Amino acid sequence: MRELAPRVVGLFSFAVTMVLFRVFIIAMSRLGLRHRQKTYGVGVDLDVKEATPTMGGVVFMLIALLMLCWRPSDWPFWSLPIACGFVGLADDLLKLIRGSSEGLRSMEKLVAQMLVAAIWLACVHPSSLALFPALLGGVVLLLASVGMVN
Repeated sequence: MRELAPRVVGLFSFAVTMVLFRVFIIAMSRLGLRHRQKTYGVGVDLDVKEATPTMGGVVFMLIALLMLCWRPSDWPFWSLPIACGFVGLADDLLKLIRGSSEGLRSMEKLVAQMLVAAIWLACVHPSSLALFPALLGGVVLLLASVGMVN
């Protein structure tokens, strides 16, 4: 029975995500909040990209918060995606406010995510740095954490 719980949580979160994404896409389309296409680049799939609603990460943050409410003991797992989600939210809000496709610069976003991941590692998994030599372990864990949320 104990092995069934993670599967139920996974299936539940998947089902809720599918429903919320459908509702979110319809709502954002009706509000006219769509992704703004960059004017540079290869220019493939312009019609598809321009029809994509913006701020889809909000749905993932809502799901993470729901899962956290359901199983508060899982906060170490859900805290990193939620915290990094705020970096993505800031990026999307800047795009909306500016009315362009430019939010945070790539380096700004990477630095913000690395800071969030460093704080997360220091708070949630401080003993994991003992697995590697300090500098190497810190770099590997930071890159793995940032890669995981992207």
